[in-house]
Amino acid sequence: MQKFLKYYIHQNKMNCKRCNIEFKDYTNKQYCSKKCRRDSYKDVKGIILTEENLCPSSKGTLNELRVALDLISKGFYVFRSLSPNSPCDLVAIKKEKTLLIEVKTLQYTVDGKYVCSKITNKNGRFDIAAYAGKNTIIYKPELNV
Repeated sequence: MQKFLKYYIHQNKMNCKRCNIEFKDYTNKQYCSKKCRRDSYKDVKGIILTEENLCPSSKGTLNELRVALDLISKGFYVFRSLSPNSPCDLVAIKKEKTLLIEVKTLQYTVDGKYVCSKITNKNGRFDIAAYAGKNTIIYKPELNV
């Protein structure tokens, strides 16, 4: 058993893809730290991760709240979904108009331009896609207030 453990640990010594430092890992990570992963992503993809200290679901929640705040400031009543499996993230109501809104996080390139991921609207699950980032919200199609 001891021979097996030595062999197992030896097999899982990895070199970081960015800084080439050797580290031990049991989950086949490619980078020695979060910083190396982020920096490598910037180098290869030219994309800076938004809100870099947050996990993806927290980033999504933050951007949903940004869009909700923007809609409230435009006079809508806004309701958030409680289920991750719902057809849309937000419901906005203004007078007789009801909108189902899907929120996506914008990715920014190193030179400050943004990249919108493509979303498919299967079976008309939502009316408007809202792409949100730190200082930007883009509605597609445009939000007519």
